[in-house]
Amino acid sequence: MAALEIIYEDDHLVVVNKPAGLLTVADRFQHESVHLQSLLRKKYGEIFTVHRLDKDTSGLVIFAKDAEVHRLLSLAFEQRDVNKIYLALADGQLEDEGAIDEPLALSDTRPGTMKVYRKGKPSLTTFKTLERYEWFNVLEVTLHTGRMHQIRVHLAFIGHPLFIDPVYGRRAEFYLSEWKGRKYRIGKEP
Repeated sequence: MAALEIIYEDDHLVVVNKPAGLLTVADRFQHESVHLQSLLRKKYGEIFTVHRLDKDTSGLVIFAKDAEVHRLLSLAFEQRDVNKIYLALADGQLEDEGAIDEPLALSDTRPGTMKVYRKGKPSLTTFKTLERYEWFNVLEVTLHTGRMHQIRVHLAFIGHPLFIDPVYGRRAEFYLSEWKGRKYRIGKEP
C-alpha cells in the first residue's frame, strides 16, 4: 500500500486523502481487515473517526486526535454545519441542476445495499452539472443528509446512476476502446 497522503494536520486533527479501495474503518464482518483508521493508529496511537467514506470512494476524511475534538467535530457533522461536496460521473445527460428528495432504507432483498423507500429516513441530494460529455456528465453533488450509498442510490433512482457502479448502475467497468470504437488500436501509430 502506498504512503498515506496527509492533507492537513495540527495538534487536534488529521485530514487524509483516502484512496478508493480502502475502508475508512474496520469491516463489520472482517474486523482484521486493513483500513484507514488502523493505518493511522500505527502512526498516532489513539485516533477517532469523525466521518466515513464508502470503500470505493476517494476523498478527504477527518480524524480527531482526542475525544473532545472528536465530540465537537461529530456534532458539527450531525448538525449539518459541514458541507459534504463530491464530484461524480453520472450516466447519461442530466439537467443543469436538481434535487433528489427521496427517503432511503436498507434493502430487505439485497443485504448491504440501500433502496428508495417511502418509510425510509429522509434523504436529500442536490447536484449541479459541471461538464457534459456524450455518455456522461460530471456533477458536483452535495449531500444534505448522510445515508449509506446515498449518491449512488439517488442517482440510480432518477435513471442516471454513477457511470461505473456494479451495484446500482449499468456497468462494473469501462474500457477506452468502447468510447473510441474500432478505430482505437493499442500500439499503432496514426
